[in-house]
Amino acid sequence: MKLKYLSLLVSVTGIALLYYLSLLAQPPLVELRDLSSYDGKQVIANGIVTKDFQTSYGSHMITIQDANASATVFLEEPTTVQYGDRIQVRGTVEQYKGEWELMVDSAQALSILDRWQNISIPLWQLAEHPTTYEGTHVIVHGYIDTIYDSYLYLTDKEGNHSIIVTFPANQYNASLAGSHVSIAARFLYNQKDMRYALSISTDQDHEITIIDR
Repeated sequence: MKLKYLSLLVSVTGIALLYYLSLLAQPPLVELRDLSSYDGKQVIANGIVTKDFQTSYGSHMITIQDANASATVFLEEPTTVQYGDRIQVRGTVEQYKGEWELMVDSAQALSILDRWQNISIPLWQLAEHPTTYEGTHVIVHGYIDTIYDSYLYLTDKEGNHSIIVTFPANQYNASLAGSHVSIAARFLYNQKDMRYALSISTDQDHEITIIDR
């Protein structure tokens, strides 16, 4: 009987030891600005998707951005990420044409932490970190200050920050003025006007939702 319990104890101890060793073997979670320190090594990194390009061979080149830097993720398999999604990837750090990349072996090494539809970005955050969200889909809460045929001004409750929101002509009307709203749009930089704006497109999951009036 004692031998039976001893064998069980040895088995449980062995499983626990293997689990501990697997934790030690887990690649480190690093910030994108530190990728150069891990050349040739496997790492885990988080970021917001700002670009997603599918090559003619079916592979994906995804640009992710955090608060300090950006990097390209190269994935051989198709994926369903969208601009603005917050993802985590496990890959090998490599340098290509002077830029740091993460080479990801399979789609299983990429996970979506948050879909952009579930992430609400305050206006002040867009104002202070515009490059982090440039090109992405975002959800922004605020108050409609004034509204015109094809654009409106969205401001925060205190009136400290505001941004222009463009949309197809006559899609919304002046009755929305003063409303507290949630806006799903794409955050873009207009080089001609030299300013950022939220752009509502009819072929995307974009809309203005009234929270209260």
